[in-house]
Amino acid sequence: MEVSPLPAQEIRLEGANDEAVVLVHGWTGHPLHWRPIATTLNEAGYTVVAPLIAGHGTTVEKFDTSTASEWIESVERSISTVADRRRIHLAGLSMGGAISILLAGPTAASTITTINTPVLVRNPRIYTAPVLGLFRDRVSFEPSSPPDPGFPTVWEGYESVDIHSVNRLLAITVRAYRAARRLRRPSLVIQSRTDLTVHPRSGPLLASALGARLVWLDDASHNAIIDTSRLQIAELILERITTTDQ
Repeated sequence: MEVSPLPAQEIRLEGANDEAVVLVHGWTGHPLHWRPIATTLNEAGYTVVAPLIAGHGTTVEKFDTSTASEWIESVERSISTVADRRRIHLAGLSMGGAISILLAGPTAASTITTINTPVLVRNPRIYTAPVLGLFRDRVSFEPSSPPDPGFPTVWEGYESVDIHSVNRLLAITVRAYRAARRLRRPSLVIQSRTDLTVHPRSGPLLASALGARLVWLDDASHNAIIDTSRLQIAELILERITTTDQ
């Protein structure tokens, strides 16, 4: 399935101060999901980059053949483009938060913000993906409406993906949770109580592992950066990156 060519673009907004924020989209997502938040952060003076993760925002064939290493490396390359900034801040939605945790140490990021990043998922069948891969090739998605009607043009996605891409996602989340317990950075964990994809218990677990502040969103979807919570999320990220303590 082809998606609109518009989402398959990295966002880069040059800022007036000497700090940068890298916004990492989620699994099967694309950078345009970050556009409103990126604009808010840029207006506050920050250079903002939202990379396009390898295989995403293009065709299902390219997505299916992309690897976990390529996903992480594409974000790492984007972070390197702002390496000359005095401070770099990472923020990620779902898998993007997991990748941010994995790259915070190697890139010397100053702060981390995660949004609905999984430690546990709602649907336990996802954990059977390694076994299911022996018997079936694909995972199908039910059609859904945009979390916010103001975002119909960025709600394109895939009807199905290779089941092995689920295994890649699981591997990244496990690695990130382990890394979080060894990582100490000023961090913020944002978790939707009404997340239907990631189990809300992920928020406290990840916050404890990171030694982070936990903020609950009371009425937000999994992809909270494009629903009506996006303004609150932008304000929370700004608060985190402008506060120097843990």
